[in-house]
Amino acid sequence: MQELRVELADRSYPIVLGGEMAAGLPKRLIDMFPDARFALVTNTTLKDLYRDHLSSWKSQLQFVEHVMPDGEEYKSLECWREILATLLTTRGLDRRSVVCAFGGGVVGDIAGFAAASFLRGVNYVQIPTTLLAMVDSSVGGKTGVNHASGKNRIGAFFQPRLVWADTEYLTTLQEREFLAGYAELFKYAFIGGEDMFAFVMSRHDAMLAREPEILTEGIRRSMQIKARVVSQDEKESGMRALLNYGHTFGHSLERSFKYAGILHGEAVLWGMACACDLGKRAGTIPAEHISAYDAICKIMPTVQLPARPPVDELYQGMFTDKKTHGATIRFVLPAQPGTSIITSDVATEDVLATLENALA
Repeated sequence: MQELRVELADRSYPIVLGGEMAAGLPKRLIDMFPDARFALVTNTTLKDLYRDHLSSWKSQLQFVEHVMPDGEEYKSLECWREILATLLTTRGLDRRSVVCAFGGGVVGDIAGFAAASFLRGVNYVQIPTTLLAMVDSSVGGKTGVNHASGKNRIGAFFQPRLVWADTEYLTTLQEREFLAGYAELFKYAFIGGEDMFAFVMSRHDAMLAREPEILTEGIRRSMQIKARVVSQDEKESGMRALLNYGHTFGHSLERSFKYAGILHGEAVLWGMACACDLGKRAGTIPAEHISAYDAICKIMPTVQLPARPPVDELYQGMFTDKKTHGATIRFVLPAQPGTSIITSDVATEDVLATLENALA
């Protein structure tokens, strides 16, 4: 068991990372919140997979349970309202209550948004069960839901009080889900510094093979990088936008598919390939480092996309990205190995050429 920390003054919180930690969670929560009542949000898949864990926790924490459907399409205002209805109609839940999010990114984001909204904000805890949630969405306090106009367009910055990341849950991930999460880990090679770039290059095969020690180290490094960025820029006024490497392209792709038939991480993998291509066209990658980026792109996993959306549709969808300023798209593009930059100085023809190339 390892413990990291997100430093945000009086809103700082620990990240606990380890394996087979389920039995220790109730005591940690009771110690942290001795007078609280608990609510747990999960989905139908996890309810079936971890029935014994949930039963044990419920016997100790006496939580009220809300089970939502499984899937990105349920990260919606409707499902958020249903969670709030559970919280509002459960007798005894008050401002000392704690909402626990047991699941992947969808559960974590929507449960966190419900916690931010219920009684104008109650404590919540992230218990991520996917690789994507562990290395990305469980840390940093971004909560919210999708809208027809774009991904994560409604929500709030609301920090958890604890992140409890048990790698045991990764053993039940289907290969497709694992790869989607690995996309977010792979992302840190482009923004986490030269050491992270080298680590991903040298340990890529071992992490994809789910070698426990190497994978846990990759998760720890990713969490540490994100915790550092969030501590310096909590509400994405500057450098935190770097965490969206590959996402401007990826979010537009997801929107084109109406968040169905493609996983978030699959869209991000495609988006990272686009970012590398555009970095070459826009000249953000120094000439002496192009070979390094060619090498990492060769090992970056790829996915077979469903029917390809039109280039113009994808391009227009990028204007709904949260990083846009007015009518200007801000791109996160690679520079030296392990570093990226945020820039709007990109020619439209280069963006369109990248989209054409990525869809070839």
